[in-house]
Amino acid sequence: MRPTCTARRSATSRSWRGARSATRESRWPPSPRSAKRRPWRRPTASGWSTRSCRGSSTRSKPCSPARSWSIRISAPTTGSPSSSPARGPTSSTTPRSGTGTSSGAGGSRPRSSRTSSRPSGSSVTADGRVIIWANTQSPYNFLREMAQALGLPQSRVRVIGLGVGGGFGSKLYPRLEPVAVALAMHAGGRPVKLTYTREEEFTACVTKHPAHITLKTGVKGDGTLVARQITAVFNTGGYADTGPLVSRNGAFSGTGPYRIPHVWVDSYAVYTHNPLGGAFRGYGVPQLTWAHETQMDMIAHRLGLDPVDLRLRNLFDRGDRTCTGEVLSESVGIKATLRQALAASARPLPPPTTARVVRGRGIATMHKLTYTPTTSTAVVKLNADGSVHLLSSSVELGQGAYTALAQIVAERLGIPLERVTMAAPDTDYTPYDQSTSGSRTVFHMGNALLRAAADVARQLCELAAPILDVPVDRLEVRDGGVGVQGEGALRKTFAEVIRGRYGARGASLQGHGTFTPPAALPPDLETGQSPKVSAFWMYASHVADVEVDTETGRVRVLRIVAAHDVGHAINPAGVEAQIEGGVVQGLGATLHEEMLVRDGVVTNPSLVEYKLPTTRDVPEIVPIIVEDPHGDGPYGAKGLGEPVLAASSPAIANAVFNATGVRITALPVTPERVYRALRAGARGRER
Repeated sequence: MRPTCTARRSATSRSWRGARSATRESRWPPSPRSAKRRPWRRPTASGWSTRSCRGSSTRSKPCSPARSWSIRISAPTTGSPSSSPARGPTSSTTPRSGTGTSSGAGGSRPRSSRTSSRPSGSSVTADGRVIIWANTQSPYNFLREMAQALGLPQSRVRVIGLGVGGGFGSKLYPRLEPVAVALAMHAGGRPVKLTYTREEEFTACVTKHPAHITLKTGVKGDGTLVARQITAVFNTGGYADTGPLVSRNGAFSGTGPYRIPHVWVDSYAVYTHNPLGGAFRGYGVPQLTWAHETQMDMIAHRLGLDPVDLRLRNLFDRGDRTCTGEVLSESVGIKATLRQALAASARPLPPPTTARVVRGRGIATMHKLTYTPTTSTAVVKLNADGSVHLLSSSVELGQGAYTALAQIVAERLGIPLERVTMAAPDTDYTPYDQSTSGSRTVFHMGNALLRAAADVARQLCELAAPILDVPVDRLEVRDGGVGVQGEGALRKTFAEVIRGRYGARGASLQGHGTFTPPAALPPDLETGQSPKVSAFWMYASHVADVEVDTETGRVRVLRIVAAHDVGHAINPAGVEAQIEGGVVQGLGATLHEEMLVRDGVVTNPSLVEYKLPTTRDVPEIVPIIVEDPHGDGPYGAKGLGEPVLAASSPAIANAVFNATGVRITALPVTPERVYRALRAGARGRER
């Protein structure tokens, strides 16, 4: 069995180094700092790639070792972490007026499955031209990779998006499609349909990266954070896939939404002989959020501070700098989310019903970046009767994107929402969009559609100007027609303007819009720094109330308050539904979900053995919309979909500690794990 390997780029030198790590799940996690290192040379003539390697079957070249990312803001000073991160599960802080040191492992998150309602699948015909019907999150990713794999121009391949049935990252890239296309090419023009079974979804699809996170944090006696060192190790399985990007994304958010002047982050994606890790809702951020938020409560406990006060002292404000060096200039609503979540949780916990049950409350905050830089393009088609059809390759995953995007266009043109329809993605007709992922759709595609609608409005004014005998610059589009600025009454409806220019049969107008975030820059490969690493940042705070049965270890979540800064809520009902759904998914990840792996084989590959929350497990959920508009967003909006998953887990674990006094540092928070921690704590008190 060959040893697994990881490559890291050092923040102190320009050389690449390779490190051997564990090859079996039983030896996971590896210790990058203790691993024996040896020089690693970049392959030359073999065609290996050193950037963005993925293990998809559509790739014909071998991948280089998975990459890691190092981020450095400044060298550690007095009170900052030492050169070697601590491995223990607890924090120790000296509360005094000077600088103390808090050190401790943040903990681990296990491998988990997306368990989408509809497994991945596609239908293919190959009769002179390859046509793929797929439940994909990114039709243009499929188009590009399949055309490249087949050696065909993209004009010879067509991808039609179907109802996705839940994505969560698993349907961003071709998985089954190369096999389906190969079969179709030998089927004499007959269509071929290929769909994963539920068991294959567990064993063959990408999973959420298990991760082991170690944090060491320097803290003053008054609770001011002064330094943080993080080592994150993501188990990416046998292929790189998106592992390098997941480890990078986690690193960028790894310090939490806090002002910390001295930061060092090493984030590794390591190969192991285990199931493939890939894109999953949150893209590395939930793993880091679990670690830094449980440690924040450990720090507060050791210093004798209120966890709320500790966070409020250190949370971001406008003008603060992230660990990537970006200055936060707008839409920094993290403190507002915490205050509003606490206000909604002001009522005291009700007393438990029996003596064996204890209750507690916990909090957690988080922030996340979006997929940057990426581009979206769109077309707004105005029909002869004044109705509107939108052409976009954004995908409806169940998140309500089509409603929000239609609302943006309806608002710009001043027409009822009922007169706007949205086309399904089809690479023959709908223009390019990078993907429906990274909480980017409303911000990126919303801006593209807003620009396309503005283009339609400009054309209408130009057509109406000679008809109304009014200069173009005095006309405006509103309420489904064209009128003179400052005048209450409209002069012409859309249909009248089109007929007036093109005759009784009319015509259609098409507006085009493209959006790429301004000033977005990729990070420096040496330092991880960028003046604008993300088009926007998302913020959230969750408060969880739980009860714990001290005789069985069973945890029951009573209530979760989830406050999210969304910039501006285009569709408030949709935003609340997104929050509620994400909280339920986070609840499952916290209390139930874990893919069990033995010798690289999944041992619970079914919904009978892999436990998901049911409606009986869902607590009261209080969604709170916080609006701190973003200047570049459509009407101030920004993303939401991914952060809703991240903060629930540490909030629940912190509530368990508040109730019982035992700290859980690994997920899921199962009755067995809590029971053992309670018994270990009782034995410690007896001694």
